[in-house]
Amino acid sequence: SHNDIWVTTKKATLEKVDAKTGKVTQRLKLSVTNDNYYKCIVDRDDDIWLYDFNNSLGLFFYSPINRQLVNYTHESSPIRLSSNVVFSIINDNQGRIWVGTDHGGITVIDKQHQTVEYILNDPYNQRSLCGNSITHLYGDKDGFIWIGTFKHGLSQFHDSQFSFNLNHVKMANMAIPQLNDI
Repeated sequence: SHNDIWVTTKKATLEKVDAKTGKVTQRLKLSVTNDNYYKCIVDRDDDIWLYDFNNSLGLFFYSPINRQLVNYTHESSPIRLSSNVVFSIINDNQGRIWVGTDHGGITVIDKQHQTVEYILNDPYNQRSLCGNSITHLYGDKDGFIWIGTFKHGLSQFHDSQFSFNLNHVKMANMAIPQLNDI
């Protein structure tokens, strides 16, 4: 609800905090390793999507109403990730969850229909994703999704385009390709 704040703690815990009282109203212990760094987003249905930035644990889906935690990995079904190494997630204007992975491109999850679409770089198609190691995803107010990659620049997507018409933005000085990280 609008009076709640969801936080992840250094001790691998997801907590729901009442914004008015400051009291924790729900707590969930997550998978623990030595260097957990969980990040989360709340989708438009108030469900929680989490990933551990430092570990290859895949993506977690938590339903606060059912208090059920589901782990999606590259082996799960019907929702299967392209890679267990997740670096970024966003919720787009259509309610889909975009999952940016390392060496797996993007997994787009339609939660309502329990379907998945994969967006990968095709070296023979200049209009494909510019790289498969996704470092950042950002959705702007106009519906554009900006996709930062490791050493391959920036791609852009918008639903009004007829296909995955991704535009590439490269730095001018390609003599130093390591500066093309986004």
